[in-house]
Amino acid sequence: MLDAGMPGSPEEACGEIKPFLLKAYALVGDPATDAIISWAPSGDHFIVHNTEAFASQVLPSNFKHNNFSSFIRQLNTYGFRKVETDKWSFGHDCFKRGQPQLLAQIQRKRGGTSGRARAGGGAGGGGG
Repeated sequence: MLDAGMPGSPEEACGEIKPFLLKAYALVGDPATDAIISWAPSGDHFIVHNTEAFASQVLPSNFKHNNFSSFIRQLNTYGFRKVETDKWSFGHDCFKRGQPQLLAQIQRKRGGTSGRARAGGGAGGGGG
């Protein structure tokens, strides 16, 4: 019944999208912040190019803090992973350039005591 959003906009997606995800998606896609944070050329992850500027300029104007570590912790809570070891780059299967409708599929991770272990997800130490 809600036809107010543009097709494919995050607001139109099914399910509740957490404000953190909406803000992060908008920041990554904002050309005004491209020197600080932007999509990788592939569009399947984003890169924080300047962590100091991100913490001092971008975070305080969009979130209630200016702590880069807290931002990373929040990303981890939603299942983001570091993509490139030599850069501050993060990705998630449902955080893609031009596909904001996928944001509704990103859920906050449950606490470690839920008892819902993934099959085959152990540390494993075979062979060598």
